[in-house]
Amino acid sequence: MSFVPIPYHTDTTLTSLSSSVIPMARSRREITVDIPVHVSPSVFTSQEMAVDGAHDQLHSRSAMSVVAHVDSDGLLLYVSQASYEEGTSPLSCWIPNKLITEHPEPSSDRDGPLDLFQRLVQRRILGNLGGLSAQDSMDM
Repeated sequence: MSFVPIPYHTDTTLTSLSSSVIPMARSRREITVDIPVHVSPSVFTSQEMAVDGAHDQLHSRSAMSVVAHVDSDGLLLYVSQASYEEGTSPLSCWIPNKLITEHPEPSSDRDGPLDLFQRLVQRRILGNLGGLSAQDSMDM
């Protein structure tokens, strides 16, 4: 078993969120997965003898590499220098990539939570460029 690394970003400035973190949260990743393959001989030859335990040694084990395409399901924001306890916390926030409804609609025009988050980040960037104070941009 192996674990797939998850991208971790320490630069959470608005420009970094807009230019790299949010696009990465929308992207598809290619992950190479090694699948164990168990190969056994179909028939013993006349020179081979099936001895207790020896039969298992005749099986060869190898791995087949397969590329899997994995879509991101969202973005996790959290305060890394805090201690967490089970339950709801204002120190972390999960932003799903897509809006999940009980009855999926084939052509939904509604934006997902990540779309809304991206618009809020863009609005904050434009507000900071337009000369709004930090408090004004927080109220957006």
